[in-house]
Amino acid sequence: MEYVAHIKAELSGYPGPEKLVFKQGDFGERYFVVKLLRNGSPIQMGSDMTPRMQMEKPDGCQVFSDNNIEIQDDGTLKIQVTPQMSAAAGQGRIEVGLYKQGALLSTAVIDTLIYPNAMSMVKVASSNEYQVLVDALAQ
Repeated sequence: MEYVAHIKAELSGYPGPEKLVFKQGDFGERYFVVKLLRNGSPIQMGSDMTPRMQMEKPDGCQVFSDNNIEIQDDGTLKIQVTPQMSAAAGQGRIEVGLYKQGALLSTAVIDTLIYPNAMSMVKVASSNEYQVLVDALAQ
């Protein structure tokens, strides 16, 4: 049983009214779909681009990943919330970076609100996650 939120992200860099909200501790079945816009018009992801999710969590730790992103047929990006993305409650920021031959174009920052759990039986330690860098070092 998955939950999918739909948001838009502008490549101009200007933040819009979009906000992303999810619950602390939720992961695996929680997704958000990002429609990329250029000056308000939808764009298609090029096959030569690599999307990466970049997040500053409410506690100041960061998440940098790409293995939780699926490019949809309509050009949107379906991003799965990982355990580290939802570890800390509060206000954070997310952006999607599009990498192409050494160049980077990022979306506007998407304000993110992570609501705390009412009761937590298991506390997940929040830390930095740099999955993309770990994968690069492994290669």
